[in-house]
Amino acid sequence: MGRTNISIIDEELWKWAKKKAIDQDLKGVSEYIFLLLKKESDKEKKATVK
Repeated sequence: MGRTNISIIDEELWKWAKKKAIDQDLKGVSEYIFLLLKKESDKEKKATVK
């Protein structure tokens, strides 16, 4: 798997994402972000199939 560098643009949002990642037993915030991206991608794919 590749590595990702993330620039933090909002400290409060970063803290929120870190808590969400911990709550879901993920390895880090980037894993949580990519989980969100996958969900969005899957949602778009379903919308184009209809």
